[in-house]
Amino acid sequence: MQISLAPIESLNFNEDEESLSVLYENGWLRIMLVKCRSTPEQFSIDVEFSMPAIEENSNFDAHLVLTICLKYLRYIQRLYDHGFLLEVIGQDWLWIASKSFSEPPSLEIFGYLIPPSIENLNP
Repeated sequence: MQISLAPIESLNFNEDEESLSVLYENGWLRIMLVKCRSTPEQFSIDVEFSMPAIEENSNFDAHLVLTICLKYLRYIQRLYDHGFLLEVIGQDWLWIASKSFSEPPSLEIFGYLIPPSIENLNP
């Protein structure tokens, strides 16, 4: 979590004046640390979930996709149950759970951030 303590001048900001650091990413999920130039004493952790694109005419197991989707939705629900704000954006149903911090989060929060295992399930 060192980036949360980094001097604001040392970070790279996008056009929205945000510095984004990806902490974890797979085809379904992305966990990011977000700092805003306007509030350097705060940061947020954003968790984004959406279904990956499935190519037309691809051979995929619908039940497997449903199983993975449900695991991640339960994960997003768990974050919401522990104080994360929840929103759904766009036609692709991008789920975002976010929580703001003004000091490093507790180890308990990091425990909630551990995503579900889908290693043995990937299509």
